[in-house]
Amino acid sequence: MAQWLKKHPEIEIISRDRAGCYAAGAKAGAPQALQVADRFHLLKNLLDGLEKFLSRQTESINTAFNDIFQLPLKPQNYPASPANKLTAAQQLIAEQKWAKRAAHERHFQEVKQLFQQGVPILRISRQLKMSRNTVKKFLKYESAPPRQPHRQRFSPIHRFVPYLRQQWTQGKRNARKLWLEIKAQGYPGAEETLRHFLQKWRSNFGDKVQIRAALSECKGRAPSAKNIKWLLFGSNNRNKPWETEFLEQLCQNNPEIAKAQLLTKEFHQLIMSRQD
Repeated sequence: MAQWLKKHPEIEIISRDRAGCYAAGAKAGAPQALQVADRFHLLKNLLDGLEKFLSRQTESINTAFNDIFQLPLKPQNYPASPANKLTAAQQLIAEQKWAKRAAHERHFQEVKQLFQQGVPILRISRQLKMSRNTVKKFLKYESAPPRQPHRQRFSPIHRFVPYLRQQWTQGKRNARKLWLEIKAQGYPGAEETLRHFLQKWRSNFGDKVQIRAALSECKGRAPSAKNIKWLLFGSNNRNKPWETEFLEQLCQNNPEIAKAQLLTKEFHQLIMSRQD
């Protein structure tokens, strides 16, 4: 690139992306030229900055999500089962979640310690059996960043959720009978799979399961920083009802997020209308 630019000294402006190799090549081959970014990369920088900002607002995001769905913040605060305690299945699931969080925190601390000892990133990656990107991500934070949520895979049972929810809210909660009914409708799964699926309805929410009707759309968890970025940046007319309510609650709880949304849209308008 530098060699080609040296053959064209008439070049005055170089529009490039964010890669450092292009910056170095442009400087070496055409030091007289002004390096600029195009609108796409300016907006990419803008939205990346918004996403990084949102990734540090985990507490506000979870609080807003719990507020609109009236969910407890921690598994041990879930409404009690008839025996006023977690079932064995619930206890196991809760313990597994906390174990994963503890391992995540431990890995973060190990990365920090090895890096402070002067161990290269590649060696840290190999020693801890982690990807280099994860190691680099950990090094950017002072405390352990939130774990990436597990993306729920599609299951044949999801096709029957509307029917199951309808029967459940009417008080029909016998797993065996529900399994026979959806099996007659074409469900190919086992009865045990349905029992496991209904566990969170039966013990955690009881008669208030209708509150979580919209959770089938949001996979039962708060949106990621990346998803919230697009919700804030996009048109509210395209959002689902629960998304609109979530954003309103989020901006109400955290004025900084509301300000970030305003500044992002204002900068976008400056770029698109060419207001230099």
